[in-house]
Amino acid sequence: MKMNKKIRVVVLSLASLLAVAFGYAYYVVYGTHTSNPQKITILIDRNRTVEEWLQSPEGMMLIQNTGAFKQLSSLKKLTSISAGYYTVEAKMSHNMLVNKFKGKLQDALPIALENMENMYELCGKLGAKLLADSVDFANYLLADSTIQKLGTDRYNIMGFIPPNTYNFNYATTPAEFLDRMLKNYNVFWTDEKKAQARALGMTPAEVINLASIVKAETAKNDEAPKIAGLYLNRLRIGMPLQSDPTSTYGRTLDHVDRVTSEHTSVKTAFNTYHFKGLPPGPIGFPETVYLNAVLQPAAHDYLFMCAQPKRTGYHNFAKTGEEHSRNAALYHAWLDAQNIH
Repeated sequence: MKMNKKIRVVVLSLASLLAVAFGYAYYVVYGTHTSNPQKITILIDRNRTVEEWLQSPEGMMLIQNTGAFKQLSSLKKLTSISAGYYTVEAKMSHNMLVNKFKGKLQDALPIALENMENMYELCGKLGAKLLADSVDFANYLLADSTIQKLGTDRYNIMGFIPPNTYNFNYATTPAEFLDRMLKNYNVFWTDEKKAQARALGMTPAEVINLASIVKAETAKNDEAPKIAGLYLNRLRIGMPLQSDPTSTYGRTLDHVDRVTSEHTSVKTAFNTYHFKGLPPGPIGFPETVYLNAVLQPAAHDYLFMCAQPKRTGYHNFAKTGEEHSRNAALYHAWLDAQNIH
């Protein structure tokens, strides 16, 4: 009887110890939570060990029981945390957060790659948001090896970057970025699109080049095919494009409200007032609507256009120089009346 009593005591003691151990394990895994009362997004700006992150401002703010978090990380074999943006739900359990870190379940960051003039502006946008900085992107995208791989040059590499708003992981590398852009480029440039370009006597690069000029001339999508048709008419007869946006492109100028002979008289590699044909590369990143406007232009005989008075956003078109002069006189008279110089 005494032996049975001792056995019961031992069994009860072991049961108590197991209950305590189980309770503590449950607490470590499920009972500990982050301290944020609301959902937040945190940035881990570089790859860090668990210990390093716990000592960072974000780690110290979120994790109150660092011992429990370390034990759980060790149990789940989480030794390092990848750089990136992570959403942390309000009072998130340590278990869920460790699983998020271990699975590298990062939040994608939306970046609008639109309304840019050159590759350096593109690299600046990327470098301001992602782990690699603008210099890293410029060094890779403008490297001779990259340009040779694409069979292009420093002017026309812009054409391989379709403008849009994209979601990127924070740690996206320049190589990964370019690979993604090339996939989007190839999605657009199907055999049918290439055939449309050939029918115009143009390469995809030349279509992109002209589309960038059309974009610079109008924000009205319905007018883009008409403007594309006008410039194609000029190219066919060997007439200079004389596009105002090309006369100011690449120059350090304040916002130009009114393009005058002061701008068009300056000879630059892009100023189409001084040579026939297209400039050496695009003057921006044209969206699909402008590419399609060039590939499917409006058929007409117009050779001239002038912005409409009152800045409607549209243009008046003309077939002859005399008709164009009348349109231009009306527009300049309105500019003078508005004291726009």
